[in-house]
Amino acid sequence: MASHSRTSARGNSGGGGARIGSGAKIRGRVSGSGDLTVDGSIEGEVSVRGNLVVNESGSVKGDAVDADSITVAGTLEADGQVTGQLRVLVGSRVRCNVKGGIALDEGAEFSGRIDADFDLPPELEGGGHSGRRGRN
Repeated sequence: MASHSRTSARGNSGGGGARIGSGAKIRGRVSGSGDLTVDGSIEGEVSVRGNLVVNESGSVKGDAVDADSITVAGTLEADGQVTGQLRVLVGSRVRCNVKGGIALDEGAEFSGRIDADFDLPPELEGGGHSGRRGRN
C-alpha cells in the first residue's frame, strides 16, 4: 500500500480526468471538461468543467481560475478571479480573490478577497430581521 502525505489532495477517481505530471510545465490557457489534477505547474488561465486539484508539488499561477471545485495542497496564485468552491488544505499557499464558497484548513495560508453571500448569525442581525443576508 502506498504512503500518502497528510497534505495531499485527493486526485482523480475513475479515470475521467487529466493529470499534469510533476515534471510538466504548461504556459497558456488550459480548458476542458472533466477533472484536472496538477502535480506540475501551470502559468495561465485555467477553466475546467469539473474538479481542479492542485497537489503538494503542483502550482497554478495566472489570471483566472474557474472550476466546479478547487482543492489546493500546493500553490495557487491568481491575479484575477477564482470561481468555484475553493478548499485550501494545510500546508498550501493561496493568493487570489475568490467568488464562491471557501473552506480553509487550520494552518493553510490564504491572502485575498472573498466575495460570497452568507447568512448572518442571529447575534449580528439585530432588530429581528430574520433571513437577512450579508456580503463579505
